[in-house]
Amino acid sequence: AGPYRCPLGEAQKGLWVLQSLYPESGEYNVPLAFRVKSADGAALAKALDRLVAEYPILGTRIVEEDGDPVLCARPEGVELQSLVMPKEVETAGFLRQRVLLPFDLATGVFRVEHLSGGKLGPDESIVLLNAHHMVTDGISSAVITRRFWSAYERFCRSEQVPAKSDSADYSDFAAWEAAFAASDEGQAQKHYWLEKLADPAPVLKLPAKTRSGGASASNGQDLEIRLPEDLTSRLRDLAKNEGVSPASIYLTAFATLLYRYTGEEDLVVGVPTLRRPSRRFEETVGYCANMIALRLAVDPELSFGPFSKDIHAALGEGL
Repeated sequence: AGPYRCPLGEAQKGLWVLQSLYPESGEYNVPLAFRVKSADGAALAKALDRLVAEYPILGTRIVEEDGDPVLCARPEGVELQSLVMPKEVETAGFLRQRVLLPFDLATGVFRVEHLSGGKLGPDESIVLLNAHHMVTDGISSAVITRRFWSAYERFCRSEQVPAKSDSADYSDFAAWEAAFAASDEGQAQKHYWLEKLADPAPVLKLPAKTRSGGASASNGQDLEIRLPEDLTSRLRDLAKNEGVSPASIYLTAFATLLYRYTGEEDLVVGVPTLRRPSRRFEETVGYCANMIALRLAVDPELSFGPFSKDIHAALGEGL
């Protein structure tokens, strides 16, 4: 069959362009970090080899063929890198530096590091699996985690690793995506989005401080806040009473917040969605997510309940 080769999907091309424009950026790195006790280095290396053999997209790099980017197998594969942290270095700070280290996509899209030393205990270490977003998404990260550590445990016990499920390779997904885009349904969806986004997108004037410094793929950060269980329970009840999904309630709250800060009644909000069209892609590793740009109309006269129904309808139509 020859070395692994896979043309980039449309969403992957966008990420490739962004990384090309901002080669010093690590904003599209997707890390998975695990604290381990008494790690078996040999078993870790074998688990990595097994993972890349099962999901060869992880062992690729970007090669341009006649100007088109293609994922091709790296000649040297993916090797486990062992790093010893200096004693005075804080673990979190050092790990953050490794997480944000930019990928040179011409040399690889996935790296695995075994960190020890620093302020970790003598039998403690951290295993960092770091992939560029163009070869992973939320579901893929879960699959990678499960298969890597399952193989590691088996190798530690000198046992055989069961074959993975009969899931499609990412190259199959890319082929499906290309065929769908060329189909009547795909063309109809393209026409729908071009019509929805035909007018210029509004520029939201949010009351935020601007950051100085050089260019960046996005001068932003992410912030995770866990809502109290009693609040999430009440929000679920609200969604049920209004006949909408919890996602619609959260999106309505976000749209309301944007409107109150900006006064803008025309909003375009990016919403990441899962796009795995059949069961054979359930365990596929790669960038299968789809970002949709929902255009939301805010009616200041509407109360929250009716507005959530409009949002729910817009979300359902976009999906």
